[in-house]
Amino acid sequence: MNPNLWRWAAASLRHRAAGFGLLVLLLALASAALMSVELLRQEARAGFARAAGSVDLIIGPRSGAIELLLQGVFFHGQPRFTLSEPLAAEIAELEPVAWTVPVALGDNVRGQPVVGTTAAFFQHFGYRDRPGLRLAQGRVFTDGAAAHEAVVGAQAAVRFGLAVGDTLVLAHGVAMGPGLEHDRAPFRVVGILAPTGLPVDRAVFVPIAALAAIHGYGHAEEPVPRQEHLAHHPPFDEAQHRHEPPPPTHADEAHHEHSEPNLLLVGLQQPQAALALARWIENHSAEPITVLLPSLALHELWQLLALPERALGIAAALATFWALAAAIGIMALMAWHRRDEVRLWRALGASGRIVLPLLLSETTAAVLLAAAVALALTQATVLAAAPLLGQQYGLVIDSNALAALPALALISAVAWLAGLVAVAGVYRRSAH
Repeated sequence: MNPNLWRWAAASLRHRAAGFGLLVLLLALASAALMSVELLRQEARAGFARAAGSVDLIIGPRSGAIELLLQGVFFHGQPRFTLSEPLAAEIAELEPVAWTVPVALGDNVRGQPVVGTTAAFFQHFGYRDRPGLRLAQGRVFTDGAAAHEAVVGAQAAVRFGLAVGDTLVLAHGVAMGPGLEHDRAPFRVVGILAPTGLPVDRAVFVPIAALAAIHGYGHAEEPVPRQEHLAHHPPFDEAQHRHEPPPPTHADEAHHEHSEPNLLLVGLQQPQAALALARWIENHSAEPITVLLPSLALHELWQLLALPERALGIAAALATFWALAAAIGIMALMAWHRRDEVRLWRALGASGRIVLPLLLSETTAAVLLAAAVALALTQATVLAAAPLLGQQYGLVIDSNALAALPALALISAVAWLAGLVAVAGVYRRSAH
């Protein structure tokens, strides 16, 4: 092989540097676009799946599964019925139950949902592997009917420009309207949650007893007489349902003022006992209730709402297709313009085993360089967009560009194969 061939090939590439750079840029942009959309799709699916946080069961008055899911996970809706406190207390005492938290809905602050609950909510709710919610500012509210204090989710705080010490006026219902505000009972912001990517980012949390008090009920300090709201039955035995030793008895017990919740969020000692316990509670409850497994319901709901995900994927695929088509067109044009160059190489005695790898080396270099640029662009986009997506849309990006490597590999393989076809065509024509 003539040693001048590689030198001439390098000089030819320098002469076509602008076209080569454009080819790399188009390939990189096509790859980065598809990788970015793939990351967003993965994070949206993961965020939807983890929306229930550490909650294993949602228990509410008899209703549809979707309605209960919207209320218990996304805090959306205006429940018409409540659970009795004795029933909630009996559920909390069941052996598999690790903790229970009451939830009352039905009010809003400037369109954002108000959640009446207890301080235990912030201790137990959160990611399954990291229970508990972290405060960015302030503290958790104090339980009690007289404690007109509020803790605001990160997204709601940013949207309304709230800070610790500000005052909120609650409004009845799920949307603002004239004459619906509880302006005689304002709440003071005492804490702001750190962003989580969960529905809590959009909510305002107040003591459930205080929420009951401003609606004119729940003032009584005397404990409610105990009644058996789970029908007479032998105690729940998880071993009967799972053929395993029952977990140790443990339940959080706290004194709450009388205020019946709309829902009860339940965490279990062992999440795998959720299905058996849900069936047992529904079968033995004297009240008409629905027990929901939020993780399973979220998965089913995502399957029903998969159209936006598919539409996003189709849009990304179309954009990538046209960018990739343009890059392949430039690649083919550059190869076509090298016909005379290939003829010269062959005249100097270079065989196909030498010329083809020489031509392909340029295609390979373009694909590899474009892949590196695409990785850098995607990672830069993730780092730049993550704070905005977290604050404005509650979407937490936990992945990096490497999570979208399959998409990058697909585009790179298609581009390289297209380059191989173009190079082979030019080599064939150079023989004539």
